Amino acid sequence: MLLSLRFFVLTIVLFFNLTWWTNPAQASINFNAQFRATQGCEAFQSITRGTNPGNIRLIPNTIYPVMAKNKEEATHYYLTIDGADPSARWVKSGCGELLETFVSRDFDYLLAISWQPAFCETHQDKTECQTQTEARFDASNFTLHGLWPQPRNNVYCNVSNQIEGIDGDGKWSDLPPIDLSDTLKDELAIKMPGFASDLHLHEWYKHGTCYQGTPEEYFRESLDLLDQV
Repeated sequence: MLLSLRFFVLTIVLFFNLTWWTNPAQASINFNAQFRATQGCEAFQSITRGTNPGNIRLIPNTIYPVMAKNKEEATHYYLTIDGADPSARWVKSGCGELLETFVSRDFDYLLAISWQPAFCETHQDKTECQTQTEARFDASNFTLHGLWPQPRNNVYCNVSNQIEGIDGDGKWSDLPPIDLSDTLKDELAIKMPGFASDLHLHEWYKHGTCYQGTPEEYFRESLDLLDQV
């Protein structure tokens, strides 16, 4: 039997006015960002000496706070790595991707996540509910509903009345398609089960258009936040 909760939507207010400070031993440029590791690269205490106390390596798909970069066109980023001693380490820029948009905006956002089994108890006609199994990701994990710029009246930014009307009528499959990479689509299909009913189109046109970024950036950040939850 699938687990259920009384409330299937949780909202978490996330404030992105984060500040990281350090005084690294290398020449550096301080700035705010995050770094998602894609490789298990070494994390050095010193770039020039190549020292790595504790033989620390990055964990792929883990997000680390960035405190600095070694120069404007960075070859290395200065990260905080929990559990390392010292925790401040230099890593090669090619070992992952920079998520500057995650902390660079002075806006508040509301992350809405869902407990899908409870949702499906009252929405059995939905495609994503008809295909749900106990082994599927959304049967035992919180899933993405949306990322909403605050205050709440930040909706339908620069969207035509026609598109707003289609969305308001719930005809999401009639909304214009948006440009997303195949990799991101595959991840949304798993972690945002409403993707099967074009929930992503609704979320983009109502909320994402006020995000000040591309659809790819909007949903990438939404999934990154879900992963942290």
